Amino acid sequence: MKRLRFALILLIVHAAVFAQQKPAPTARPKSAARRLQVEVFHFGENGARMAEAGLFVTLKQNGASKQTNDLGQCWLELPEGYAAGEMVTLVIDKTDWRIRYPLDGEARIPLDLKKETVEVELLPVGSKLFWTNDRIEKLVRDMAAKSTQQTSSPNPENKPNFGRFIKDWAVQYGFGAEQAKAEMDKWIAEIEAKSNDLNRLGLAAFAKKNFAEAAKNFEAAFAQDSTQLAATKKQKQALEEKEKQLTTQAIENARLAGDSHFNDNQFDKALAAYHSAQQLVDKTQAPQQWANLALAMGNANRNLGTRAAGDKISAYLNAAQQAYQQAGEVWPREREPEGWAAVQVGLGNVLSDLGIRTGGEEGAQLLSQAVEAYRAALVVYTFEHIPTYWATAQNNLAKTYVLLEDWPNVASCYANVLKVYPQYEEAYQTASYLYHEALFNFTEAFVLNQNWLAQFSEDLSAQCDFAERHFTTSRFAACEQDLVGLLANAEVEPRTKIALRAIGIANALAQNQTQQVPAALETLQAAIAAQPDTFKVGWSFEGTKHFISTNETLAPYRAWLLQFFAALERKEGRAAILAGVEEVRKNFNEAK
Repeated sequence: MKRLRFALILLIVHAAVFAQQKPAPTARPKSAARRLQVEVFHFGENGARMAEAGLFVTLKQNGASKQTNDLGQCWLELPEGYAAGEMVTLVIDKTDWRIRYPLDGEARIPLDLKKETVEVELLPVGSKLFWTNDRIEKLVRDMAAKSTQQTSSPNPENKPNFGRFIKDWAVQYGFGAEQAKAEMDKWIAEIEAKSNDLNRLGLAAFAKKNFAEAAKNFEAAFAQDSTQLAATKKQKQALEEKEKQLTTQAIENARLAGDSHFNDNQFDKALAAYHSAQQLVDKTQAPQQWANLALAMGNANRNLGTRAAGDKISAYLNAAQQAYQQAGEVWPREREPEGWAAVQVGLGNVLSDLGIRTGGEEGAQLLSQAVEAYRAALVVYTFEHIPTYWATAQNNLAKTYVLLEDWPNVASCYANVLKVYPQYEEAYQTASYLYHEALFNFTEAFVLNQNWLAQFSEDLSAQCDFAERHFTTSRFAACEQDLVGLLANAEVEPRTKIALRAIGIANALAQNQTQQVPAALETLQAAIAAQPDTFKVGWSFEGTKHFISTNETLAPYRAWLLQFFAALERKEGRAAILAGVEEVRKNFNEAK
């Protein structure tokens, strides 16, 4: 039923009624990449175009032959090695009919085999429509080519015999030799009278066997063509140079427009500009430039993704990932290590973003992939050779490790960042806190604190931390000295002074200054009593407590000190803290 319906539709569209049985339509090949599409037709008496169905069309070069379908179409396999623009010859076997166009069936292979069709028009033999100037001119050209293949005569006065060529041609199209000769003479006279085309004048002279005149005309035509060809090549070269220059300028301007939009946080406009620039770049001729733009498009998509909402987030982030991967295909590590590393950082960024958005186990896997990408970049971005890029990758790693709660790596990465950017406060605060309060690497915490104060000596918060760092690295005398100055400083908040007084009590015991502790406890209690009801110390003593738990000097006072700091860490408010401190104060003599 489907085939019948299809046939009926074709009949209606083409308004063709067939009086006899036609062969079944030839199916269009699934892949027409190397097939020549041919359509054969003739014009009826009323000028209507009529499809030639059921005819065999043969390709002379390889003998490929197919029968036309109801639409007059067929597809012929092209011979190996034949490219677009080259000539092939079509042969059609229909009694008393010949090919009108293309001339003698000689067709040029189209540029686009999938879209373009070679149309073949047939005429009945003897039709006056065969008498056209272009057909006669082709006959003369063919005679010129074939005449050189004749056996030469020893008599220099003998001229080539064109009669056989003309007769064969005339018979082929259904004419007599005399009729063909008369038409050729008519054509010669018309050319000589009206044409100033040197090529046609040469053909006319050749047909008259006036070979000297023919050679003169052809040589003049050659000289004329050569001059025009040289001028055309020069113009073409100039145009190509101009095109190259304009393309370079256009790419640069589009890229700069994108960079400007990017820095103005107009990432959608930046993306459009980068895309426009990349459209003008030949990936095979300028892979670096193409990959650079892919990287820029990845960055723009990523920024759009981090600012979007709903489904657009994933769409932008996935587009960013794809852009980075495309750039990475052009920039292999072995050939373009820095470009490859930049791609890895971009991939790390977008994988981290996707991991945050996805969440759960799948999100954690994406974050782990982000870590792998950053680590890969660090193979190229080293502290010795590219310190700023190295630090950027370390910073991104640190932020991703925070999401994975990998605190040792968070601390070490931020500590690395400080080697290049020693004034980066977020890195300092995070690494210093983790080393002291979570990882208990007191030496590293001390060094970070010391380096920070070398730059920001007036930072009171860092000074207070440094007093504690002196204590937890067994620098007890230095801790005592720090505390004296800080407790006397009016700018230090009362809450902070309470924490410092507590550390001072532990520091006194570390130096066996037990006689100072009772008075210090009374002063501490008075300071706490002066605070509001909801007071909390607000100081993390995890590092200090760990030091007390492991330091042998404090072993005799360990239990008491841990009870003391536990009292200070109570969350119920001032009264609870005072009660706890009072209890440990009473127990102090027993601890001694």
